Parts: sequence; structure tokens; C-alpha cells
Amino acid sequence: MNELQTIYVNLIQKGTAGMQPLLIQYSDYTQWQHARLTGKYLERLTTYWTTTIRNTEPADKNARLPTKYSGCSLKFSLNVEMTERIQFMCRKENCTLFMLLHAVFSLFIYRRFNISSFNIGIPVSGRNHPDIEGLIGFFVNTLVIGHSIDSSMSFRLLLEVVRQRILQAFEHDELPFDLLVRALKVERLPGGRQPLFRFMHVHHNYRHGHYQQHQKPASINSLEMSGDDKFPIMKRMDLPSTQAKFELTFISDDSSTEEFLLEFNYDRSLFQHDEVKEMKDSFMEILLQALVFPEKTLMI
Repeated sequence: MNELQTIYVNLIQKGTAGMQPLLIQYSDYTQWQHARLTGKYLERLTTYWTTTIRNTEPADKNARLPTKYSGCSLKFSLNVEMTERIQFMCRKENCTLFMLLHAVFSLFIYRRFNISSFNIGIPVSGRNHPDIEGLIGFFVNTLVIGHSIDSSMSFRLLLEVVRQRILQAFEHDELPFDLLVRALKVERLPGGRQPLFRFMHVHHNYRHGHYQQHQKPASINSLEMSGDDKFPIMKRMDLPSTQAKFELTFISDDSSTEEFLLEFNYDRSLFQHDEVKEMKDSFMEILLQALVFPEKTLMI
């Protein structure tokens, strides 16, 4: 989107796109990745992930199986008071918003589904270097975060455990998901169920993205034009969700400057809308309790 804005502005003002040539191409990246993922480095990544995931495989093999990928979403947001409480706890516990919400989501799963050992998938952009930010290509990878929750833990302890696991996962984020599946020799379960995780957490934080730390995009709104020239205002459009790739996906959005936006995307063959409303209320209650009483045990 930044490039689209830049090209549009340059065409209007200068009559030319005026884009700087890229330092590398996607083919250069694929060659570098192929050369890097070999030998002891590949063995180290594979050993970390296979050990981590095998220790936290889902225990409930007889969980309800999705019959189709038809999905729906329930969106909600956090008020100003809740947002300020969250930001304060993040500063106090030296963690990111993503880490805190991920800990709350894991606690929600523990209580709602009555399982103590499970995995949550998280997508990562894979664009961890400024030189590949402007490339067109597929860099996204999926990491699997293992959780083993003990009812005697406090939320503060759970948050620290989650923080450490996420940091470790990011340190080993270069192993492609397909290589992990191959190394684990797992197959899809009946009904098309994903074998490594039932739940996913997607976090959007475009305001804090790596790209925006290195480049300042052109601002269409800041241009002064005369006459009848009009500039389009780019706004995000949320389209209705009709698919669910997983049993339940929790989406947290920190891209707004005004509020935190949250969403549950769910498989309609497993959950009714009223049930998901109850899940949302339960999630919010767990979040509030975690913020107010972080030292309280997690006992159901």
C-alpha cells in the first residue's frame, strides 16, 4: 500500500512513478534461504520444533471434528479503560500486547475446552530484513506455540512462560511449516482436521511494523492540491468472513490508534453464534480478572 501511495503521488506531482530499483529479487531470497537451511543449522531448527511440539501434542484426539470450512466471525473491541489497563500491564511485565493477549487466549482455551496441553498456531510475516520488505513474494510462515497449563500457576507466571516461549519461537522462526510437518511425519486427522493445532492467534500491528520503522511512506492526506484535483483516501475494508480454516481463530488488531479490535473466527459446524457470544463474554471476563488479579491461581 505504501508503494501504491508513493506511485500515485509521484505520477500526479512529477508525471513519473519514480520508484527506486529493488536491491534484491525474490529469486535471490529463495536461493539464500535454500543455502541457509542446510546442515547443522537446519538440524538445530528441526530439533527445537520437533521436541517442543511433541511435548505438547493435543491430548483430546476425540474432540469434535469440523465437517466443512464454513465459518463466521464475531467482532468486538476493548474500551479505553481496558486498553489503558492492558498497556500498563505490558509495560510492567516487559511484554508486548501480542504476548499478553496470547496468554489470555491460552487461558481461555484451558478453561473453555478443559484441556491443559495444546498448541496454538501463529502466522509470522517472515519479512525480518529491510531489504525484503518491498519484495512481492510469499514470506509468511506458521509457528506452533506449545502450551502446558497448570492450575496452580498465577496469570503473571503464565504470562512469563508464554513470553519466553514466544521469544524462543521467534529465535527459531526460519523453519518452514511444511518442513516441520514432514519432520514430524504427521497426517491430517479425520474430517480434514489439522493435526498440529486446532486454534490460531493472528495479531495485526501495522502501526509498529518493521517496514514503517525503516521507511516513511508518502502521505496522500498531507498533499496540498489546487482546483478540483481529488486524492483518494485509503481505508481498510473488512469483508464478511465466510470461511474458517481452523476450529477457532482469535484475531487481535493493534493497527487502530483509537482502540484494540478483537475477533473470533469460528467453524460454523462446531459452534453456534450464541455460543460464540458466550465465549466472547468469557474471554473478556478472563482478561479483566488477569488484569485486576494477576497473582490469583488459574484454578477453574
